[in-house]
Amino acid sequence: MLRLLWADPQYMPEHLALWSLKRFGPRASSAVQKLRDSHPGAGLPELEAAAIEHQTRVSMTEGAFVGGPFIVLLPVAFCAALLAQAQMALELAALAGYAPDDEMRAADLLVIQGAYASTAEASAALKRLTRDPKSREGKKLPRGTRISMVKRMAYMLGVLGSSGEKKPSRLRSSLQTVSVGAVFLVGLVLPLVWVPYMAMAFRKSGLRMGAQASAFYAERRSKETGVTVRNAPKARIAMSAGLIRMTVLITLPSSSL
Repeated sequence: MLRLLWADPQYMPEHLALWSLKRFGPRASSAVQKLRDSHPGAGLPELEAAAIEHQTRVSMTEGAFVGGPFIVLLPVAFCAALLAQAQMALELAALAGYAPDDEMRAADLLVIQGAYASTAEASAALKRLTRDPKSREGKKLPRGTRISMVKRMAYMLGVLGSSGEKKPSRLRSSLQTVSVGAVFLVGLVLPLVWVPYMAMAFRKSGLRMGAQASAFYAERRSKETGVTVRNAPKARIAMSAGLIRMTVLITLPSSSL
């Protein structure tokens, strides 16, 4: 996946959607069946909340613990977290009664992520996409394209704000930049400070992604069946134990300096 994004970074969301569909689509049905077996008698909201909670934990663990101690691996961490969220969306589609391996799920994912306003636009973009990055060999990318890709990942995950939110004021944007800059400078001395910071950002992003995916498929079902759209499931991800553990890990090295 990283090789693909490096070769064609301008279409990062589309590549992530197609790769997720290919890799996670077939798994989603079995994952949902295991979820139903482990939660006998649970209704759709409870099952969706369980799926959101599980994949949010995965994104927090893989993302924060891969990229936290090693700043140079931040793109890897972002990619891992985004893929975990994509798998979550496919599982929620399966719970809603839609085939998780259908090509339409890739377009759904792009809409849920906020990359496109409608599935029609997303489908058209996927058809235009060159699926073989080797065809771009020898072509020079615009300057800063790959850095922009990493920034876009960060916005999608909420590390630098959220692409789905309204444009923040200049003051809020400046405060966010200063905050991230301060964390970065501290992270040069104490790299583990990135772990709780990224874990909290990925937690917020995962819960938001889960709520958006659930609402997306609930609205679609309501249009098809006439059933009233229900509220998004509430998933709760505890952070206290993880933050205490990371605080200890960060404090011990600093006390020995």
